[in-house]
Amino acid sequence: MPEIEMFDMFSTPFLHGRLSEQAVAESLAGLEKLKERFPGNQPHPFHCDIWTTYECERNLFKDPNFATVTNEINVIATEYCRKRKAKVEARMTEFWANVQNLGQFQETHHHKGRMISGSLYLKVPQDETGAITFNTPRTHMYDDQYWDCDADKEYISIIPEIGDIYMFPSWIMHGTRPVKEQRISMAFNYVAVT
Repeated sequence: MPEIEMFDMFSTPFLHGRLSEQAVAESLAGLEKLKERFPGNQPHPFHCDIWTTYECERNLFKDPNFATVTNEINVIATEYCRKRKAKVEARMTEFWANVQNLGQFQETHHHKGRMISGSLYLKVPQDETGAITFNTPRTHMYDDQYWDCDADKEYISIIPEIGDIYMFPSWIMHGTRPVKEQRISMAFNYVAVT
């Protein structure tokens, strides 16, 4: 029998950072003002029932109530691009808030067509229901159509803490589980500027 070796190829660059306490506090205060302007669940394109500003206010990076957090996200995104040796400049184009209450979740999705996506956490359950889950892209590229192996079903769940921020390639599939207590996050996208 000839010798064989099976190994995994390619890695996916993720960034984990921490926001300042000031950015977290100002963001929570800014969200309270947004809830006054947009009470109740807003229309959105998702297949789940959450309060989000995605359809009504996804340019929070222009709102002075979110200036500190926007500046910190931009500093972190600059570092992400530097570490990845970006060939183009990245510019934030979308920034919105999500509030999930008991039993609510965000279905698995991607942000294809953008360069960088990310999320930050202002309030999270400290159990597995507070996790964000990232799925291997292999499943979504039909690899599971031909193979039945664990690698094609891979996912990674991360239980964030308050102030955590994650950045990742926009094509990565990600979502959340139904929560047992309130979860407040904000999400953002960057596009390539050539």
